[in-house]
Amino acid sequence: MLLYLLSRLVRQGLTRQHLVSTDRFPGVDPFHGLGQLTPADLSALFARRRPVTGPQLAQAVTGWQAYCSRDPQAIASWLATEPPPSRLCMLPSAII
Repeated sequence: MLLYLLSRLVRQGLTRQHLVSTDRFPGVDPFHGLGQLTPADLSALFARRRPVTGPQLAQAVTGWQAYCSRDPQAIASWLATEPPPSRLCMLPSAII
């Protein structure tokens, strides 16, 4: 969904985005996702949001294209070739 939403926003010319992303939260074990958190917890995470960079937006566009490709190997190939420093957090584990 993140690839779709970011690529859609880019097509609309909306390129100033922020992202809240985490794979853990203190006191929540096991942590499966944001839906487990209280409104206060989500507020705390919102304060730690980060801007989505230009390379990350470009990555979302190419990633969405690969995900929608008729070639079932396109997304795996895309994941293998994307440079890790610009990779959107937790993307490989979410797709595969």
